[in-house]
Amino acid sequence: MPNEQIARGYKTQCLLDFEQSFGVAPEAPGGHILPINSFGLNVSRAKNTAATLTGRRDPVEPFDGNVEVTGDIVVPVDLRAFPWWLKLLMGAPSTTGDAAPYTHVFKIGDTTPSGIIQCKLGTNPLTYAKFDGCKISSLSLTTGGDEELTATLTMAGRNGTYGATDYNAEAASVVLKRVNNFQASLKLGEEVLAIATQLDLTIDNGLDTTIRTLGSKGMVYDIPEGIMSLTGTATLLYTGTTIMEEAMVNTEKALEVTWEIDASNKITFRLPEVQFQYQGPTVEGPTGITVEQPFVAYYADATEDTCFQATVINDVASYA
Repeated sequence: MPNEQIARGYKTQCLLDFEQSFGVAPEAPGGHILPINSFGLNVSRAKNTAATLTGRRDPVEPFDGNVEVTGDIVVPVDLRAFPWWLKLLMGAPSTTGDAAPYTHVFKIGDTTPSGIIQCKLGTNPLTYAKFDGCKISSLSLTTGGDEELTATLTMAGRNGTYGATDYNAEAASVVLKRVNNFQASLKLGEEVLAIATQLDLTIDNGLDTTIRTLGSKGMVYDIPEGIMSLTGTATLLYTGTTIMEEAMVNTEKALEVTWEIDASNKITFRLPEVQFQYQGPTVEGPTGITVEQPFVAYYADATEDTCFQATVINDVASYA
């Protein structure tokens, strides 16, 4: 018997569609095929060991635990596809422009949407892994250096199934328009911070994935949002004590990172109200000294009316 050919990762495709409500598919399948670097979203149900005594040393039949849908999807940061993930993170943007370039502004809302995510596995015959009730638990990224600019999406979902049926065989692929680390700039307040070498940012939706009800067959009933958490670290060349002194007295600053190809093609993450942690530099050797400055973002009275705002300028007319 000949060996069966194993599935090739390069054939993987990821489709994202948005649900009508949590766990409820749209009346007509839609969605887009989005570029990814890796797909770690998975479904599992634990096989647990029972403590039942029978008078023998042999273990008794195990029992099943709850259904868990979790995992990371790593995606490239780009101008066309990445905003679909921002929509899943925060909700639909407000969009302006009668022709390209269009401006899409994403802000934190009271709720987050849920989606259907399908992973096409390159087997023969094809296998489709379909995950329902998917929400982004957190988004994290690091910008700086010369590596590929990607974001890690930590997902939570309701259920996952595998089959031979494509959710939407007519879904179109979004053409990648990548932004790069060398195109990044960082502002502190309204001034460009020329001494920054790296920025780490994590946006956490504070999801509750523990709600299960009788009759739900071990799946979560809902995944409600909690208080958001926005934290990160700016790595800076050490040129003086100004930022440390401001951190010591809890000075509020705006923090803004922009990846720009040109004025018509750019992404900006703005945190209007940030406080840095009071922390000094360490010396690792004879060359230049750097200092890591952790920060926390929040909302008090920012004119943007949000603790985090993402603005995308591109040639896509709508993310409705």
